[in-house]
Amino acid sequence: MSLEDFIATAKQQRASDLHLEAGLPPALRVRGSLRTLGEPIPAKALFEWAREIIGEAQWQNFLERRSADLSRILQGVRCRINIMQTARGIGFAIRLLSTFQATAALIQEINLTEARHIVTIESPIEYAFRPRRAYIRQREVGRDTPSFEQALLDALREDPDVLMVGEMRDPETMRLTLNASETGHLVVTTVHSSTCAEALQRVVAAFPSEIQDTVAAQLADCLVAVIAQRLRFRPELNIRVPECEVLIPSNPVKAHIRNRDFFKIISALELGAEHGMWTFQRYCNWLDKRTNWFIPEQTPETPDGEMEDLPAPPIAPSGAAAPKPALQESKQKMSPATAAGDGRIEIEPIESGFGKILK
Repeated sequence: MSLEDFIATAKQQRASDLHLEAGLPPALRVRGSLRTLGEPIPAKALFEWAREIIGEAQWQNFLERRSADLSRILQGVRCRINIMQTARGIGFAIRLLSTFQATAALIQEINLTEARHIVTIESPIEYAFRPRRAYIRQREVGRDTPSFEQALLDALREDPDVLMVGEMRDPETMRLTLNASETGHLVVTTVHSSTCAEALQRVVAAFPSEIQDTVAAQLADCLVAVIAQRLRFRPELNIRVPECEVLIPSNPVKAHIRNRDFFKIISALELGAEHGMWTFQRYCNWLDKRTNWFIPEQTPETPDGEMEDLPAPPIAPSGAAAPKPALQESKQKMSPATAAGDGRIEIEPIESGFGKILK
């Protein structure tokens, strides 16, 4: 079997992720559970697939770093691919991206409602946005900019209204993201964590102990909202739906952040409904009462695109976290994402009621 065959199988089984490892059978993550199928994959085959996808121009970089992040369209599915060196050889971790439009995408809501300059910094770019009311620039780390840090430094000289930082992975990226939010820009970013309080605690704990008080105060001052999300399979719908926890920085919440009393945020969440806060439990109760659902399988699939990614543009001179709440229901159905001319999944416009929240 080829890599495309494995992608086709994963798509058919509605898997969210595909894992390939030398000497082991392929593994699929379906509805959150991992299961294997088929025969072990030879190390030579994985090596050849990796070299073909990465390309000769970037192969030496892979040999030096022992990993590569990229996105491609395979079998009509946009895939985020991590290729890594392991003890057995070369392995793949592939995320199959959604082929329907997520109308709650925060950048898209700004794009539809505000005439703003939006700069995104992503590794890699997963969805290509078509500018509507907003003027959108997307930069991919490793191709359009050498690092998140350099892109953030550049961004402050590029007259942005909104910055989207794909992920805060290290203290330097976190520091620059917080600095950007202090200058009056709206910054949307992500941190890997299971709860809102844990996300805030992780940001502060990433810095040396002697400056954590300063970072906590900075975070409390610039915070707009924090959203934690997890997915739960609903058998009656045969889909996984998001369950959210939403934290709004009320005065008590800001005090807890400044004092680094992150454990007290839990009680503030439970008592903060009037401020627009949601605990996981209240959100689950709200979901249980819903009767109107959008089922993605009712939407046509994205047409096949080319496997090749965008060619690298000519090099030119160059020149947080505050996610916005996303709880209000869209009363309109989601339209299918379409494949842009460059092979990326393109976010199409759907009007919805997020204008008031964003303002």
